[in-house]
Amino acid sequence: MDRTRRISLLIVTVLGLLALGGPASTAAPAKKPAQEAVPGELLIGFRGDVDQKAVLKAVGATEKKSFKKIHGALVRVGPDAVEETLAKLRKDPRVRYAEQNFVVHADVVPNDPSFSSLWGMNSIGAPSAWNVTAGSAAVTVADIDTGVDWSHPDLSAQIWVNPGENCAGCRTDGVDNDHNGYVDDWRGWDFANGDNNPMDDHGHGTHVAGTIGAVGNNGVGVAGVNWNVQIMPVKFLNAQGSGTTADAVSAVLYAAQNGADVMNNSWAGGDYSQALADAITVADQHNSLFVAAAGNDGSDNDADPTYPASYDLPNVVAVAATDSSDDLAYFSNYGAQSVDLGAPGVNIYSTWPGGGYQYLSGTSMATPHVAGAAALAKAEFPAATAVGLKALLLGSADADPALSGVTTAGGRLNVGTAVSCSSSPQVWLDSPRPGFIVDVGTPVSFSAIATDCADSGGVSVSANVNGTAVALTPRGDGLYSGTFTPAERGAVTFSVTASVGGASTTRNVTGSATQAYPISAGGPPVSVTTTSPGENAELRFSGTAGERISLGISGVTMTAAQVSIVKPGGGNVAMTYAGTSGGFIDTKTLPVTGAYTIVIDPLLSVTGSMTLTLYDVPADAVGTITPGGPTTSISIGTPCQNARVTFTGAAGQ
Repeated sequence: MDRTRRISLLIVTVLGLLALGGPASTAAPAKKPAQEAVPGELLIGFRGDVDQKAVLKAVGATEKKSFKKIHGALVRVGPDAVEETLAKLRKDPRVRYAEQNFVVHADVVPNDPSFSSLWGMNSIGAPSAWNVTAGSAAVTVADIDTGVDWSHPDLSAQIWVNPGENCAGCRTDGVDNDHNGYVDDWRGWDFANGDNNPMDDHGHGTHVAGTIGAVGNNGVGVAGVNWNVQIMPVKFLNAQGSGTTADAVSAVLYAAQNGADVMNNSWAGGDYSQALADAITVADQHNSLFVAAAGNDGSDNDADPTYPASYDLPNVVAVAATDSSDDLAYFSNYGAQSVDLGAPGVNIYSTWPGGGYQYLSGTSMATPHVAGAAALAKAEFPAATAVGLKALLLGSADADPALSGVTTAGGRLNVGTAVSCSSSPQVWLDSPRPGFIVDVGTPVSFSAIATDCADSGGVSVSANVNGTAVALTPRGDGLYSGTFTPAERGAVTFSVTASVGGASTTRNVTGSATQAYPISAGGPPVSVTTTSPGENAELRFSGTAGERISLGISGVTMTAAQVSIVKPGGGNVAMTYAGTSGGFIDTKTLPVTGAYTIVIDPLLSVTGSMTLTLYDVPADAVGTITPGGPTTSISIGTPCQNARVTFTGAAGQ
């Protein structure tokens, strides 16, 4: 069966605009919006410098927009030809990926006020941080959202001005003076409407901006984490809180191209998009930290990834929401492998369009606390790299029992500790994550950050596996990578130590080396048996980022077992329980390329066997039907493949 790679959805919700009325202990988590795509629009990634026009001509597509930095394009085809065109493109060796351009949505009901002070600033140690630094106009934070009300009295002095469009008469001369592809973008860009007016007509982006950098100590309204900073308005969500994947890609590329040190992304949801991952990689290449909301579904991002927070990239920081008691907010997503730290996100008071102020709750409100803290640290440590800021913020987090085991840092943001760093080694392990599983003799990739506070200079770094030294390859910004190969079965502990002067910091991660049964997506079923109490069984398959798989479990003689699909480097993609009646894991989109492990963990002292079938799930089967017309037949050939039949309807019909 041919592998298919598609984005089944990027339903991006502007997080924080939930109706969070009533006691937090009794309210239900918000549900993700339904899927929706822009009719007839596709995002395509090409391999290198191929003849893109020839590729598009072969499938009858026309280019709408080019993304040269990621060798991609937004194209148009007939709305009824989408699935057929996707199938052709995915078989073309000149194409890296082809995916639909999905619509992103936002809820629009803010929370009722319940607090009268900025409790979040005290929670993260902002007052002690302000004794060290109040920020710097040399630091820029891109607010990638619904826009910003740049006339707000608490924000107007903080709005970024594009230096390339700020000469005498340049702002409104109708000329692209800085040759960045955008005419008169002197205060940012509106990708939702395609113009140079990123004014907030929704509210969410302005609220986020106030937490990042409302002017402090000015006798007006509120104070942001930074009292002095440049906020770059990059609008890609419209007045209804909706946008598209393509516009999100454009927004991230724009912010990177124009020098954003930090990007705030208070939106989330949906499946993997290679185009968006490529754009975030460009941000990484431009030394820009990408801070993202973990999501408001009250779910585990390890088992059900939420993007963009779940992109496994070194410059991404995923943020959960905490309340005034330092508990995980009831609505907040979490993930021991995939969500980095917590920050205040319940009843957060901040700026609102028209000179007003508003309380909102959500991981959207937690994210700008972290983005603002990164900007404040950048002001204190001008040589800081993006990954250095990540290591500093995560390493400085306050230990929090409510976040232990559900975030990688196990704690809540403390910007006061971060900016007070002085000649201190900081280490962070991006991969592998705790619990990684690998075959004996199979290389394991690692990625570690080691800095002096957030500066990559003046640090001595070493690494070992079970006490044996391994080689490190520096990227030049504090990120180190390489591989190690376990030689025998059993526990594997990977350690990285950073030293500055006479001080050292070490971080460890432990996994296991095993021997696993091979299985392949679309291949034959595989049966496994355990014979000793406590014995697990494992299967291994090669997966590709964006690939869709499902798993059938049958022929089970074990009375109860946990079945998990584990990512390369550790962390669940999915988990279910199976008994003698079998089980199933519904369609999951693989987040990264590499060797995945299926772990069968019999509960208690249970032994026995089961048969597993790994399915390669193709694109949805589609068809059309006419009310009052003839019947339409549609078929699906793979478990968990969906079928969709569309028709044209009239209001009141």
